[in-house]
Amino acid sequence: MTIVHEPGADGGDVDGSPDRLAADDLVPAAGTPHAPAARRRRFARRRPIDWKLVAASLAIALGVALIAFGISRSVTGDEVTKLPEQIESISPVPDAVQVPAQANVVVDLIDGYAGEMTIDNVTYETWRPRAVVDRGEDVVTGGQVDIRDGVVYDPNNFTLTFTPGEDVGFEEWTVGNHHVRVRFWEERDGEIVDGTLRQYNWTFNIV
Repeated sequence: MTIVHEPGADGGDVDGSPDRLAADDLVPAAGTPHAPAARRRRFARRRPIDWKLVAASLAIALGVALIAFGISRSVTGDEVTKLPEQIESISPVPDAVQVPAQANVVVDLIDGYAGEMTIDNVTYETWRPRAVVDRGEDVVTGGQVDIRDGVVYDPNNFTLTFTPGEDVGFEEWTVGNHHVRVRFWEERDGEIVDGTLRQYNWTFNIV
Protein backbone atom coordinates (compact mmCIF):
# COMPACT_ATOMS: atom_id res chain seq x y z
CA MET A 1 0.00 0.00 0.00
CA THR A 2 1.34 3.49 -0.87
CA ILE A 3 0.92 6.11 1.89
CA VAL A 4 0.40 9.78 0.98
CA HIS A 5 0.90 12.55 3.59
CA GLU A 6 2.20 16.13 3.73
CA PRO A 7 5.33 16.79 5.80
CA GLY A 8 5.55 19.89 8.05
CA ALA A 9 8.25 22.50 8.00
CA ASP A 10 10.35 20.71 10.57
CA GLY A 11 10.13 17.44 8.74
CA GLY A 12 7.22 16.31 10.83
CA ASP A 13 3.54 16.38 10.09
CA VAL A 14 1.62 19.60 9.49
CA ASP A 15 0.32 19.48 13.07
CA GLY A 16 3.86 19.30 14.46
CA SER A 17 3.76 15.65 15.37
CA PRO A 18 6.60 13.35 14.31
CA ASP A 19 6.66 12.01 10.80
CA ARG A 20 4.68 8.88 11.69
CA LEU A 21 1.11 7.98 11.03
CA ALA A 22 -1.03 5.62 12.97
CA ALA A 23 -2.41 2.64 11.05
CA ASP A 24 -5.91 4.11 11.22
CA ASP A 25 -4.72 7.38 9.66
CA LEU A 26 -3.14 5.73 6.62
CA VAL A 27 -4.69 6.86 3.39
CA PRO A 28 -4.41 4.43 0.49
CA ALA A 29 -3.17 5.82 -2.80
CA ALA A 30 -5.43 6.06 -5.79
CA GLY A 31 -6.24 2.64 -7.28
CA THR A 32 -5.44 0.78 -4.06
CA PRO A 33 -8.35 -1.29 -2.62
CA HIS A 34 -9.90 0.43 0.35
CA ALA A 35 -10.17 -2.72 2.55
CA PRO A 36 -7.21 -4.98 3.45
CA ALA A 37 -7.28 -8.52 2.00
CA ALA A 38 -7.95 -10.12 5.39
CA ARG A 39 -10.93 -7.86 5.94
CA ARG A 40 -12.29 -8.60 2.47
CA ARG A 41 -12.05 -12.33 3.16
CA ARG A 42 -14.09 -11.93 6.32
CA PHE A 43 -16.94 -10.49 4.34
CA ALA A 44 -16.75 -13.00 1.51
CA ARG A 45 -19.89 -15.09 1.16
CA ARG A 46 -19.59 -18.82 1.87
CA ARG A 47 -20.07 -21.08 -1.12
CA PRO A 48 -23.28 -23.15 -0.73
CA ILE A 49 -22.95 -26.96 -0.34
CA ASP A 50 -23.68 -28.90 -3.52
CA TRP A 51 -25.71 -31.79 -2.11
CA LYS A 52 -25.90 -33.55 -5.47
CA LEU A 53 -22.10 -33.67 -5.58
CA VAL A 54 -21.99 -34.98 -2.00
CA ALA A 55 -24.51 -37.73 -2.84
CA ALA A 56 -22.58 -38.73 -5.97
CA SER A 57 -19.32 -38.91 -4.00
CA LEU A 58 -20.92 -41.12 -1.34
CA ALA A 59 -22.35 -43.43 -4.02
CA ILE A 60 -18.93 -43.80 -5.65
CA ALA A 61 -17.29 -44.50 -2.28
CA LEU A 62 -19.92 -47.15 -1.49
CA GLY A 63 -19.39 -48.78 -4.88
CA VAL A 64 -15.64 -48.96 -4.37
CA ALA A 65 -16.17 -50.48 -0.91
CA LEU A 66 -18.53 -53.15 -2.30
CA ILE A 67 -16.07 -54.04 -5.06
CA ALA A 68 -13.26 -54.38 -2.53
CA PHE A 69 -15.48 -56.58 -0.35
CA GLY A 70 -16.40 -58.76 -3.33
CA ILE A 71 -12.76 -59.23 -4.27
CA SER A 72 -11.89 -60.16 -0.70
CA ARG A 73 -14.66 -62.77 -0.69
CA SER A 74 -13.97 -64.20 -4.16
CA VAL A 75 -12.35 -67.64 -4.12
CA THR A 76 -11.43 -70.24 -6.67
CA GLY A 77 -10.04 -73.74 -6.74
CA ASP A 78 -8.80 -75.15 -3.46
CA GLU A 79 -9.36 -71.80 -1.71
CA VAL A 80 -13.11 -72.38 -1.89
CA THR A 81 -13.42 -74.04 1.55
CA LYS A 82 -12.12 -77.08 3.32
CA LEU A 83 -13.35 -79.69 0.88
CA PRO A 84 -13.40 -83.30 2.10
CA GLU A 85 -10.36 -85.22 0.94
CA GLN A 86 -12.64 -87.42 -1.20
CA ILE A 87 -13.71 -84.39 -3.31
CA GLU A 88 -11.16 -82.86 -5.65
CA SER A 89 -13.30 -79.93 -6.84
CA ILE A 90 -16.86 -78.63 -7.14
CA SER A 91 -18.61 -76.19 -9.44
CA PRO A 92 -20.12 -73.65 -8.94
CA VAL A 93 -17.96 -72.85 -5.95
CA PRO A 94 -19.61 -72.28 -2.54
CA ASP A 95 -21.37 -68.89 -2.24
CA ALA A 96 -20.62 -68.14 -5.89
CA VAL A 97 -22.58 -65.23 -7.36
CA GLN A 98 -23.51 -64.36 -10.93
CA VAL A 99 -23.70 -68.04 -11.90
CA PRO A 100 -25.20 -68.54 -15.41
CA ALA A 101 -28.83 -69.67 -15.38
CA GLN A 102 -27.98 -72.84 -17.35
CA ALA A 103 -24.83 -73.79 -15.44
CA ASN A 104 -24.08 -77.42 -14.60
CA VAL A 105 -23.32 -78.59 -11.08
CA VAL A 106 -20.19 -80.76 -11.07
CA VAL A 107 -18.57 -82.77 -8.27
CA ASP A 108 -15.18 -84.29 -9.06
CA LEU A 109 -14.51 -87.23 -6.72
CA ILE A 110 -11.27 -89.10 -6.17
CA ASP A 111 -10.76 -92.43 -7.93
CA GLY A 112 -13.00 -95.24 -6.73
CA TYR A 113 -15.78 -92.99 -5.38
CA ALA A 114 -19.37 -92.56 -6.55
CA GLY A 115 -22.33 -90.63 -5.20
CA GLU A 116 -25.67 -88.88 -5.66
CA MET A 117 -26.97 -85.29 -5.57
CA THR A 118 -29.83 -83.60 -3.76
CA ILE A 119 -30.58 -80.14 -5.13
CA ASP A 120 -33.04 -77.79 -3.43
CA ASN A 121 -34.34 -80.71 -1.34
CA VAL A 122 -34.94 -82.95 -4.38
CA THR A 123 -32.84 -86.12 -4.70
CA TYR A 124 -32.41 -86.92 -8.39
CA GLU A 125 -31.87 -90.40 -9.79
CA THR A 126 -28.27 -90.92 -10.88
CA TRP A 127 -27.81 -92.15 -14.42
CA ARG A 128 -24.76 -94.34 -15.01
CA PRO A 129 -24.08 -94.59 -18.74
CA ARG A 130 -21.69 -97.06 -20.25
CA ALA A 131 -19.06 -95.72 -22.60
CA VAL A 132 -19.45 -96.79 -26.22
CA VAL A 133 -16.31 -98.65 -27.20
CA ASP A 134 -15.28 -101.13 -29.83
CA ARG A 135 -15.18 -104.02 -27.38
CA GLY A 136 -18.68 -104.64 -26.11
CA GLU A 137 -20.12 -102.33 -23.44
CA ASP A 138 -17.40 -102.44 -20.82
CA VAL A 139 -16.29 -99.11 -19.47
CA VAL A 140 -12.90 -98.13 -20.81
CA THR A 141 -10.87 -95.24 -19.44
CA GLY A 142 -11.12 -92.35 -21.87
CA GLY A 143 -14.38 -93.58 -23.40
CA GLN A 144 -17.04 -91.06 -24.45
CA VAL A 145 -19.91 -90.46 -22.02
CA ASP A 146 -23.10 -88.75 -23.14
CA ILE A 147 -24.46 -86.01 -20.89
CA ARG A 148 -28.21 -85.97 -20.27
CA ASP A 149 -30.58 -83.96 -18.08
CA GLY A 150 -30.37 -84.64 -14.36
CA VAL A 151 -27.48 -86.34 -12.54
CA VAL A 152 -24.94 -88.32 -14.56
CA TYR A 153 -22.11 -90.33 -13.00
CA ASP A 154 -19.02 -90.69 -15.18
CA PRO A 155 -17.22 -93.87 -14.07
CA ASN A 156 -14.17 -92.95 -16.12
CA ASN A 157 -13.50 -89.66 -14.34
CA PHE A 158 -15.47 -90.30 -11.12
CA THR A 159 -17.58 -87.16 -11.57
CA LEU A 160 -21.20 -86.32 -10.82
CA THR A 161 -22.78 -83.78 -13.17
CA PHE A 162 -26.23 -82.22 -12.82
CA THR A 163 -27.62 -80.61 -15.99
CA PRO A 164 -30.88 -78.59 -16.00
CA GLY A 165 -33.36 -79.70 -18.67
CA GLU A 166 -36.83 -80.99 -19.48
CA ASP A 167 -36.21 -84.31 -17.74
CA VAL A 168 -35.81 -82.59 -14.36
CA GLY A 169 -38.61 -80.06 -14.76
CA PHE A 170 -36.60 -76.90 -15.40
CA GLU A 171 -34.17 -75.76 -18.07
CA GLU A 172 -32.81 -72.77 -16.20
CA TRP A 173 -32.06 -71.99 -12.58
CA THR A 174 -34.40 -69.52 -10.93
CA VAL A 175 -32.96 -66.31 -9.49
CA GLY A 176 -31.75 -66.68 -5.90
CA ASN A 177 -29.87 -69.17 -3.74
CA HIS A 178 -29.72 -72.89 -4.53
CA HIS A 179 -28.62 -75.62 -2.13
CA VAL A 180 -26.66 -78.71 -3.11
CA ARG A 181 -26.03 -81.81 -0.98
CA VAL A 182 -23.79 -84.52 -2.37
CA ARG A 183 -23.60 -87.96 -0.70
CA PHE A 184 -20.56 -89.98 -1.73
CA TRP A 185 -18.94 -93.28 -0.92
CA GLU A 186 -16.21 -95.69 -2.02
CA GLU A 187 -17.27 -98.53 -4.29
CA ARG A 188 -15.67 -101.93 -4.87
CA ASP A 189 -17.18 -104.30 -7.42
CA GLY A 190 -20.30 -102.14 -7.48
CA GLU A 191 -20.79 -102.33 -3.70
CA ILE A 192 -20.49 -99.52 -1.14
CA VAL A 193 -17.51 -99.99 1.17
CA ASP A 194 -18.67 -99.92 4.80
CA GLY A 195 -17.80 -96.76 6.72
CA THR A 196 -17.05 -94.63 3.65
CA LEU A 197 -20.41 -92.83 3.30
CA ARG A 198 -20.03 -89.05 3.65
CA GLN A 199 -21.88 -85.91 2.57
CA TYR A 200 -21.07 -82.29 1.74
CA ASN A 201 -23.36 -79.22 1.40
CA TRP A 202 -22.97 -75.83 -0.26
CA THR A 203 -24.98 -73.05 -1.91
CA PHE A 204 -24.59 -70.83 -4.97
CA ASN A 205 -26.51 -67.81 -6.22
CA ILE A 206 -28.22 -67.03 -9.52
CA VAL A 207 -28.70 -63.31 -10.27
